[in-house]
Amino acid sequence: MYLDKLVMLILIGLVAGNSHAHAVSEPTIIHNCTSTTCVLNCTGLGSLPRITWTDSKGRGVSGPEWVVERSERLNVIYTCNSSNPVSWKTNSISERELFPGVIPWLGVAGQSLTLHGIQSSEGVESLQWIHNRTVIAVWDKGTLPTTLYPNMVMDNKTLSLTFSNLHLNFSGLYVLEIDHIKSITYELIVFDAVGEPTIIHNCTSTTCVLNCTGLGSLPRFTWTDSKGRGVSGPEWVVERSERLDVIYTCNSSNPVSWKTNSISEKELFPALRSHFGVATTGLLLLLLLLLLLLLGLLIRKR
Repeated sequence: MYLDKLVMLILIGLVAGNSHAHAVSEPTIIHNCTSTTCVLNCTGLGSLPRITWTDSKGRGVSGPEWVVERSERLNVIYTCNSSNPVSWKTNSISERELFPGVIPWLGVAGQSLTLHGIQSSEGVESLQWIHNRTVIAVWDKGTLPTTLYPNMVMDNKTLSLTFSNLHLNFSGLYVLEIDHIKSITYELIVFDAVGEPTIIHNCTSTTCVLNCTGLGSLPRFTWTDSKGRGVSGPEWVVERSERLDVIYTCNSSNPVSWKTNSISEKELFPALRSHFGVATTGLLLLLLLLLLLLLGLLIRKR
């Protein structure tokens, strides 16, 4: 820490002593990658630029070079920071740019899914599928394909890999290597399908707090009603309408599934429904009585 401060003081002195000090410019990122690692280098213009690296996971290094490992989800962003005492500039690059050609693929737990291979194995000597650096399926010319797990099948001709009864831990990167050269990379994410959401309500005579809960992987909750209104999130505080004719619907979803459940105002305010029913019946009886009295008066006049 004291060394960093000393370096900064020296830089300040050098820049202050130079009336023509230049602000740093946006740094340039140069990368050299294999299928699993990247060497990142950062360069920039300006007076005595100081280069550091940070990433979206909170890690970082000092200096222009950083050797990084590919993550399983390809969701890391690397940022180069170039600074001097009078300026600061950054530039970023994502793992998807460092490891291009990755195909996103979504699966549902318990269901089947196929990762496509090649159109024909003609001219191919060997092929293997790799899941997060573990070889899970192998084929050599003149032999039958073999797989690591019983719920995986590799097609004899296209060498596509089919899973039955997907599990959540099947998520990750799948690399198809043809003759020991990377050909296709899939990023598979397996989700549990959402279930029908449960609606919990806490009501007074005029308002209700509606809460929605549900099972599944990363469920997202939204509310809509029969009047076209809605909110995002699991909770909605609603006001009683005059007609008690509104229906509220909770929507639970994730990238592979969608389920809904609904509740009516008449279920939320049952006592008021009974009150309105009695009041309506009483009014009808009163009207009937008035009609009978009017009819009786007419008969007497005759």
